[in-house]
Amino acid sequence: MAAATNGGQKVSARLRIGLPPTAWIDTVSTAFPTATFRLLAGVPTECGAMHLGEVRAERPAAVADALRDHPAVVEYENLHATTDRALARYEAEETGLYEFVEHAGVVPDYPVVVRNGWFTVDITDTRERVRAIRDGLEAAELPHELVSIVALHDDDRRVTPRQGEALDVALQAGYFEVPRESTLAEVAEVLDVDTSTASGLIRRGVGTLVEAARAGPRGHD
Repeated sequence: MAAATNGGQKVSARLRIGLPPTAWIDTVSTAFPTATFRLLAGVPTECGAMHLGEVRAERPAAVADALRDHPAVVEYENLHATTDRALARYEAEETGLYEFVEHAGVVPDYPVVVRNGWFTVDITDTRERVRAIRDGLEAAELPHELVSIVALHDDDRRVTPRQGEALDVALQAGYFEVPRESTLAEVAEVLDVDTSTASGLIRRGVGTLVEAARAGPRGHD
């Protein structure tokens, strides 16, 4: 998570950005438009970038095969698979995300989510830096939208990585929909925890987000 260094007000912003059509993940994600790709961690390597990623789809094996067989993916290792998700470690030659991060001077809050040609990234930095990132996206002619922006204060509690993962899984599963599209037990199974732990993670994460929203304005710049 990046820290503000220029004295401006810190914010937590969520950006949804269109993938360049030349990006390999754009090719795979648009071929499976209902699949959700979650980049859980990633680091640049000499040949490109190493990723730990999860796919959630009706046919995760087919999506995993497309990932493995893509010419840009030079190494692929399946770590875990179920009927609706696949977890894998893979190395790709392209480094577009990391070039974006290096140019913007920020560190994204994982997971980075890709779906049907768009990726969603959370960034914690100053409001001025977020505006500069959007200006850079405009200059690069990349379609994008500011999904949300929340003002933070130094004494704000933050959502922990585990709480963030629980909230993301619950959101993707439709747990917050009315009526709910998944049960707490199903969310807990994805997180590999019991229902009590899953409930606590979700409850504390939601509470933290509500407190952050009450602490400052939320809206579009």
